[in-house]
Amino acid sequence: MSKRRSTVRTQGPTSVIADGVTIRGDISGNRDLEIHGEVVGDSNVNATVIIAPDGIWRGKLTARDVVVAGHIVGAVRASGSIEIEASARIDGTVTGGAISVQPGAIVDGELKTVVEKRSVSNVEPLAKSATA
Repeated sequence: MSKRRSTVRTQGPTSVIADGVTIRGDISGNRDLEIHGEVVGDSNVNATVIIAPDGIWRGKLTARDVVVAGHIVGAVRASGSIEIEASARIDGTVTGGAISVQPGAIVDGELKTVVEKRSVSNVEPLAKSATA
């Protein structure tokens, strides 16, 4: 990846899919994941997914945070942040709470930032007008 230090924080052990390994199927879990090989499938990971410069993801990638230095063919969605490194190529829609794109990165698709809706509790209704 680039010399710039990622702002995404990883936690606990990281599962690694090594260069030369192809995984076909859906991936879910609560641990960080680092891809140097290829994944063909969808994900629902409540942690950080890192696509290394030699990594390829084909399918819908959903995670808490995503760092992309490799190639993704499909939609990317993160409830937190998405960092797109200079070496990255994404063919698909990118949706996240915060998105950063380094110069040189290629994104062939839409970039969408979204904020999760939060419910509000303990709010008193407005008082009715005395003249009503």
